Amino acid sequence: MASDRDSGANGEVTYQLDDPTGHFTIVPSDGQIKLLRQLDHEKQTQHQLMVIAKDGGSPQRSTELTIFINVQDVNDNSPVFEKSRYVFSVSEAEPVNHQFGQLIATDADSSNNGKVTYLIQNGDSYQMFGIFPDTGLLYNKVRLDREKESTHDLQVIAVDNGFPTNSATTQVHIIVTDANDNSPQFTGVPYHFFVEENRPPATDVGFVTATDKDGSEVLQYSIKPTNKYFTIDPESGEITTSQQLDRETQDSHSLTVVVSDQGKPPISSSVRFTIRVLDLNDNSPVFSRSGHYTARIKEKKPKGTPVTSVLAVDKDNGINGTVTYSLFRGQYIFALV
Repeated sequence: MASDRDSGANGEVTYQLDDPTGHFTIVPSDGQIKLLRQLDHEKQTQHQLMVIAKDGGSPQRSTELTIFINVQDVNDNSPVFEKSRYVFSVSEAEPVNHQFGQLIATDADSSNNGKVTYLIQNGDSYQMFGIFPDTGLLYNKVRLDREKESTHDLQVIAVDNGFPTNSATTQVHIIVTDANDNSPQFTGVPYHFFVEENRPPATDVGFVTATDKDGSEVLQYSIKPTNKYFTIDPESGEITTSQQLDRETQDSHSLTVVVSDQGKPPISSSVRFTIRVLDLNDNSPVFSRSGHYTARIKEKKPKGTPVTSVLAVDKDNGINGTVTYSLFRGQYIFALV
């Protein structure tokens, strides 16, 4: 609105608009500014116009006025995530409430219309995880266990605070990495091993095997403490003899085998078992007395009269150590029982 104190045509005011963007126009007769094109707050928040007011006199006189038009925001944009799918890794060794990743969504609107709030919408394990609504930081609400579940999938939604609200979603894939939190476990226990005596060194006795839930493919076996009679292959768990065994000297051997993983630090477990030495007929009977036996008996004793006794022992076991007696020289006038 402009006024001119002159009368007649000298005081009649008309208006002219200088708008370099072409968004506005002005009614020359009354100075009403109108919109020509739709405005976009996200492209330009303020427009500067120049209005010129002219009278109808001669010479014509004019004045100028600068107008600033602020474009108010409406919630016409939705949040946009930086990625359509996020992948994060977190170790199963991390404590509860460990922050392991961040989602970022932006909204081109301003003020509350552009303020984003993050929520976990659903997923196979959404109750196990949380997200900070203002920052998009993800954290685990429970202790994770890779051996039970190695991956998790979530759907996260970003909602603006406009009215009505706009939103966007993204997928989150979480990989639980392994920590050395399980000890190797022997399989096939209890073990029962047997080996014949007098076998040459490197005779196979048997195998011990173990598995590790942590997925370690490299397990190391050892005998603790070391044993002079047996060795074990550190990779396969095969037990072999180190020297000939003599059942008559020692009929069984107790071994403790330790299996260790290659974690940092390594974790181990042990198993104890007995190896039985089987008998071979490698010993002859031995009489309890050396040299000759001498016996005396009066003549005319009836048949079956005891004369003397002999004793022989055999170090072997079972039938191999069972001794029978017989006479094989001289006249058969005696019988052995």
